[in-house]
Amino acid sequence: MPVYGGILKHGLHHARLFDAHQLVGYGATSTLPTFNQLVIFNMDYKDTVPENIIGDLAESWETSDDGLTITFNLHQGVKWHDGMPFTADDVIYSFEKMTDVKRSAISDWFPAYQSAEKINDYTLKVNLKYASAGFMIALAQGESQIQARHLEGVDPTSGDFMVGTGPFILEEYMPRVLLKWKRNPDYFKYDQYGNRLPYLDGIEFYQVG
Repeated sequence: MPVYGGILKHGLHHARLFDAHQLVGYGATSTLPTFNQLVIFNMDYKDTVPENIIGDLAESWETSDDGLTITFNLHQGVKWHDGMPFTADDVIYSFEKMTDVKRSAISDWFPAYQSAEKINDYTLKVNLKYASAGFMIALAQGESQIQARHLEGVDPTSGDFMVGTGPFILEEYMPRVLLKWKRNPDYFKYDQYGNRLPYLDGIEFYQVG
């Protein structure tokens, strides 16, 4: 059985900002403990193909027969680190931002994206211009993070931007020195034995270079 506790300490180069939509490559690493995505790759397999994509904030999804519509069903009861509820509005906001060339460095990852529609607080429909396996692959990349709509406009270079739904809550930020997270006691994921994740008490990234 897994054992709880411990602090992961790691060296990491300095990130110029915390908005993963504006970062490509290792720059987004410092945001990963804080945020979730809609879907992720199943890390039990090394191939980053659609067949190995699993839900993250999305509990399930269905694709229409023509491949032009994907309906996502979201996990319910998820909260942002500031206590606000996570809903489909946050996902739609993130889609709008990720696909906007003026606000995103990854907008060209989503050429098939057309629009997103809210069905209810925990269901949304994504409309594509054409059927695209690459759309889901792009969503599963680490930069395709879901961000809080109610925090729109917060300075992405500030620690105040680091409010996510992820397994760790940012506790301390010393620019160019340290990022320190504590375990999120209300994280929505559990392991196969029914134990709430994560196991670690915290993470410390010491910024170098």
